[in-house]
Amino acid sequence: MKKVRLAVAVVAAVPATGLVAAPAWAVAYGPQAAPGSISPDVLTACSIHNPPTSAAGGSGNGSFSGRIAHGSRSNCVETQTGTLHNKQTGLEERIRFRSVNGKLLGTRWRPGAEKGNQTIFGSAPNVRAHQVCEALVLSTARSKVVYGPACENT
Repeated sequence: MKKVRLAVAVVAAVPATGLVAAPAWAVAYGPQAAPGSISPDVLTACSIHNPPTSAAGGSGNGSFSGRIAHGSRSNCVETQTGTLHNKQTGLEERIRFRSVNGKLLGTRWRPGAEKGNQTIFGSAPNVRAHQVCEALVLSTARSKVVYGPACENT
């Protein structure tokens, strides 16, 4: 019985010692998947940065548009921005990253900030992806898309 208690104590102590730590992007970008979501997060961080001269033109959907900036010779998404062309609270931006084959690599959610007559959503994901799609969803019901999606390719 003592061996079992010791094993439980050791296993319980591992996270406290920092041996099992969340990746840096998980800490920096908040929730990774909605409750009940089954999409695995397989995004990889960019290790080599090309000059960020290429900015994919934002595709629009009514009063919402998206834009990304990526490396000039890579599919490293350095920044992404979603712009709602009016002020509105109660929304989060859902950002989906996809591979060249359309496979979902990961999903992020970001809050917005009012700036002038717009609501701006943005992040610096620094991950490899071929396509980025932004949509605005209700903060209280992430499955309810209110604006979008707007998609850009690297």
